[in-house]
Amino acid sequence: VDYLKQRMKDLSTRTNSDKSNLIRFTDLEANEGYNESDPANGGVTYTMGMTSFHAVKSNGEILHGVPVFVEAYDIVDQGWIWEVTKWPIVGTLASWGYDMFAKIRTQLTRGSSVESLIEDHYTRRNEIMMKNDDGVEEVCESCQNKIASEKNEGR
Repeated sequence: VDYLKQRMKDLSTRTNSDKSNLIRFTDLEANEGYNESDPANGGVTYTMGMTSFHAVKSNGEILHGVPVFVEAYDIVDQGWIWEVTKWPIVGTLASWGYDMFAKIRTQLTRGSSVESLIEDHYTRRNEIMMKNDDGVEEVCESCQNKIASEKNEGR
């Protein structure tokens, strides 16, 4: 992601065109929190985002996995790198490889499984909601229902 951000900045400087509006990167673990209900996030839940790289295009289309890389590198004029993934057999293998990597990436980079990070996220979120229920701040019933249903659905 850092490479893509730098590449966009470099291209914008060289070509006098702002490419920053073509792709937006969202930090799922930002201090201010990830807002799953923000329309700009396309309904991508924390769980969805943690289990696979996602992108929401300006037309609302949601991409995940290898197509995100194809789109992102195309925006920074390096789409040719991922062009080979459009071939049926190569695309299938690339998607399979990415899916396998996505399952273990946080174990390699952070020492925790994706599942445990997701569980920790929802536990923290529920603790906040319980504190709010104790009088710090009222939490609407529909918000509580949404959290409960997401947890039950494994999101």
